[in-house]
Amino acid sequence: MRMMLLVSALALVASQAVCAQDPPKASEPAQKSEESPSPAKTEEGKEEDKTSGQEKPVITPKAADAKIAIHDILAIVVNEDGPNLTGYYRVAPNGVIAFKYAGNIPVEGLTAAELAAQLKKVLEADFLKKATVAVEVNAPMVDKGGVLPPAPAQNLGTIWVMGQVNSKGQMAIPPNQEFTVSKALIQAGIANFAKISKTKLVRLVNGKSQEIIVNVYDVIKRGKREADVPVQKDDWIIVPQGMFPDPS
Repeated sequence: MRMMLLVSALALVASQAVCAQDPPKASEPAQKSEESPSPAKTEEGKEEDKTSGQEKPVITPKAADAKIAIHDILAIVVNEDGPNLTGYYRVAPNGVIAFKYAGNIPVEGLTAAELAAQLKKVLEADFLKKATVAVEVNAPMVDKGGVLPPAPAQNLGTIWVMGQVNSKGQMAIPPNQEFTVSKALIQAGIANFAKISKTKLVRLVNGKSQEIIVNVYDVIKRGKREADVPVQKDDWIIVPQGMFPDPS
């Protein structure tokens, strides 16, 4: 009897000890690391972002099939003879470029690839054992040691021609010359009853209008060029009407 009571007491103590322990934690499933997909190359050489499904554009200077036109600027690179041939060439009004060793080469209507192939053929025929040629149309203006086109003309502003002229209004001051009052009237066209001997030039000086009388008749008819006055930006030229026009 005593033995049975002792066994029951030991069992009770053991069960209480087990209940006092912390309950076991549930095992957490291992997390899989998700790697962002790397951009993949498409057949056209464009990068495709798999997360968005959109293609990243590849920027090119100009379409490969663009035709060369008059006044285009061609960037031509020849790897084997860069110092002499690499540079910029402007297409002349007759559609040719003056290329060293080869003379005038017609280029209008060709693509950049077609011109590169033509130059390669010309150079390898007589001048170079091997020629690697690249052509870009209207490429950025970076000096590559060759022939650079002339700098763009400077914008000198405009003047206004009014009164007894055939073409009234705004007139651009042309570059690379001394543009005078008489030249402005000749370009605008002198009307029949214009009193050009009393042509008025109005100029703003320090915020105030200043008038100068220019005898354009003496300049044009009598050759007194010293009487002419160069124009400046924003000048006004006013040709009055005379009851009796200047003699022709």
